[in-house]
Amino acid sequence: MFGAKVKDEEIIEAYTKAMELDDSNAQYFQAYGLFCISIGKYEEAETAYNEAAQIDESLAPSLYSEFAIEYYNHILGSYGEILDDPKARAKYAKKALEYMLKALDMSEDEAKSLLQ
Repeated sequence: MFGAKVKDEEIIEAYTKAMELDDSNAQYFQAYGLFCISIGKYEEAETAYNEAAQIDESLAPSLYSEFAIEYYNHILGSYGEILDDPKARAKYAKKALEYMLKALDMSEDEAKSLLQ
């Protein structure tokens, strides 16, 4: 089309190199995590977001909420058939909710008490 398409593996290599060169830059890990979500590598994304949150704890709430929202939205977009099946969605909703609670620094029990 307009130029050569970059392969996912090449992008992963570039992020990996950037993170190796500056392993104290939370933005590299955040960007890598977001890229991993976009290609369906959810475990790698989760690891990258957690690493970013450890590097810069002041960003942890926004990183956790970003992961939760991006992860869940990508799952729903990729697996549209689960939209109408609460049981199929539950596994993914639980992980997203887990990270939203981390973003809010709230336990499951605290959240339940607020909802009652």
